[in-house]
Amino acid sequence: MNYDDEMRKEQAASKIIDKCGSVSAVAKKLAISQPYASNFLTGKRKIPIKYVKKLVDLSQGEVKKKDLRPDVYDD
Repeated sequence: MNYDDEMRKEQAASKIIDKCGSVSAVAKKLAISQPYASNFLTGKRKIPIKYVKKLVDLSQGEVKKKDLRPDVYDD
């Protein structure tokens, strides 16, 4: 993954957090723990594929699947 992909991923995560209000709010909407959500929203871990669509939905269309997982999606 290159620098641009990393920056795009960080910006996408930030948009999702802003839309929801907090990492805790994102975690609640995904029905997962806050620390688990924090790990992938801060880039410590890759975002699990099973959460990508829901995160795109939470962004209200501002984030694309490719922004979150450029190693998997081309859209």
